[in-house]
Amino acid sequence: MFTRQNEISLFITDHRIGFYVQQENAIEPFKSGHVDLEPGILDNGNITEPELLFKKLQYLFKQHKIKARYINFVLHDQNILMRDLSIQKEDLDKKTIDQYILEQIGKSIHLPFETPITAHYKISEDDQMIKVLIVIANEDLLNDYVDVFDRLGAKNTRFNLPAADLYNYYLTKGNRHYDHLMMVTLHERMIMIKILQHGFPVFSMIEDSEESSNQYYDMMESLIERVINYYKFNINKGTATVEHIAFFNLSEDIPKKILSDKLAIKFKNHSYQMVDIDEPNLASYHTSKVVEMAYLGSIPRVSELESFKNVPFKLDRVHKLNVWFGYLNVLTFALFTTILLIYIPFATMREDIVNQTHLNNILSAQIESILMDMIPENPINAEENIHSETYDFLIEQEPFILDYVLWMENQLSPSVVLMNYTINRSDQTITMVITSDSLYDMNDSVLSIYEAHGIIDVVTESRFITDTPSSVMIDDYMMEVTIHYA
Repeated sequence: MFTRQNEISLFITDHRIGFYVQQENAIEPFKSGHVDLEPGILDNGNITEPELLFKKLQYLFKQHKIKARYINFVLHDQNILMRDLSIQKEDLDKKTIDQYILEQIGKSIHLPFETPITAHYKISEDDQMIKVLIVIANEDLLNDYVDVFDRLGAKNTRFNLPAADLYNYYLTKGNRHYDHLMMVTLHERMIMIKILQHGFPVFSMIEDSEESSNQYYDMMESLIERVINYYKFNINKGTATVEHIAFFNLSEDIPKKILSDKLAIKFKNHSYQMVDIDEPNLASYHTSKVVEMAYLGSIPRVSELESFKNVPFKLDRVHKLNVWFGYLNVLTFALFTTILLIYIPFATMREDIVNQTHLNNILSAQIESILMDMIPENPINAEENIHSETYDFLIEQEPFILDYVLWMENQLSPSVVLMNYTINRSDQTITMVITSDSLYDMNDSVLSIYEAHGIIDVVTESRFITDTPSSVMIDDYMMEVTIHYA
């Protein structure tokens, strides 16, 4: 089992990615950071552009110099359903609880996902009945995220419930236990309400609001009052009600002071509190709420929530060894097809070309012999001979520019590759296109070239660069370098 010090806690919304990781035996006890997502990469938590999401995560981890070996993925509330279910023991009939739940999907349990995946936690049990909490998600959505994490090099991904993280933080701060606690989470323009009965979620809903500022708070007040009444009269038949409301502000757009003032006015008749995630060491490193949510996912569980430290989803993943065998089969087939369709016709055509070339050379030699016999030889006069010898001398003195290119290529770092080059003799410039996944290595290579071949006092065979090389990035991992030679 991997340790939390090596585990990246990750929280992703449609607009931003946040991470937090504890580091064992390091100068920095932790690292945290975030990166914004452009519209269209995610849609309500569903990945629409996996390649762009991969590049964003890759950039984020490279920027902070961390490796994504173990990931604790804090799921978004909008992608999770939670329901409690009472099961008569006689109905199990030697089946496991998971088997029973799967059999009930489409019968007594109706879900909005085409490919649902479930996990459960046992709430209580007696001689006749077992009561469980079912956590439901879209298996395709989870597999899409794990596909991206696998490309980043993740060895293990576990899933985490945001409600469990928030309640765990609430308890770690020494807050009072309530038998009927309402948790209200404000995230972007969403209002997420959960009611915990003896620590287990028994009610959950999400409301997405596009209202203006004042209307937003009026809608929140109305929504909370309706849920409290529904919980008291419909679920508990008037025997129990919400005792306390815990507000968590995870919205980038709602200032703490404004929210506090609004709550004081609208909920003065209720027992409530704002739970601030105001860890001093964390606040100095970030300004984003997604990092706070990722941080909550990294906090060790209190004893009563130990069973909620991860969601035991069992994804149907293809073994990596099978994937490599599949790639090998495809490669073998592609190689065979290439030989059959390209190489064999090419070899036959090449033989025809060689034969035709020989024939052309024979005919050219015959024509040249005939012309020599037909045209009288005109002797070169002295002036033309001097001009020819002078031209040959100048050509011999001109440097062999290709040598320059080869010498400069030898100065490149091992991770840097020369993709292309062009030589402009009129401007006396050599333009090289180099690529690497390290910007540092590319800049270091340009500096090495100038140090090795820049002119110090006079032009020599190996020192031919007359000016500092200029460079420009033409892609994220590609640089164009212009060299002026003597």
